[in-house]
Amino acid sequence: MPKAIFLSPVVGSNFTLPPMSDPDGGTQLHYDDNGVLRGGYSAIGQVPQAPSVLVLIHSSQATIDAMKADDTYLWMEDVADAIIEP
Repeated sequence: MPKAIFLSPVVGSNFTLPPMSDPDGGTQLHYDDNGVLRGGYSAIGQVPQAPSVLVLIHSSQATIDAMKADDTYLWMEDVADAIIEP
């Protein structure tokens, strides 16, 4: 599953992210993978010098690409899963 780290703004006490689900099928964190709901996010930590937070996004490549193109979020890096050889 594609993963990436973004810097997301904090508004009030909540950080700004795409919706978990979108009935219109737009940018969303959750997506259906052959009947299994996948995706989500993990907060990594707040940036003390700015009203923002680092967030690890687990979502479809389309959502990650849309977030990269959106000026609301600052893309930091893509994250690859470790491959462990037997």
